[in-house]
Amino acid sequence: MGNLILLIVGGNDTTRNSMTGGLLALHEHPQEMSKLRANPALIDSLVPEHHPLAQTPLAYMRRSALVDTELGGKQDSQGR
Repeated sequence: MGNLILLIVGGNDTTRNSMTGGLLALHEHPQEMSKLRANPALIDSLVPEHHPLAQTPLAYMRRSALVDTELGGKQDSQGR
C-alpha cells in the first residue's frame, strides 16, 4: 500500500510540474504557441517533446557534475 501511495503522490507532483513547466515554455516562446494554434495536430508531438524544454518536474532535484563543467557561463566543479 505504501508503494501505491508513493506512486500516486509522486506521479501527481511530477505531472503537475511538467504541465506547468510546459505552459511556461510556450508562454516564453510565443512563436511555438502560434504554431500550435495554427495546427492543433502538433499537440500530439508536443506532449512528449516539451519535457526537455521545460523545467525539471521535480522541485528539489539536485545533480552533481561528474567532471568540471561550464554551463551557461558558470563553472561547476566535480562533485559539488
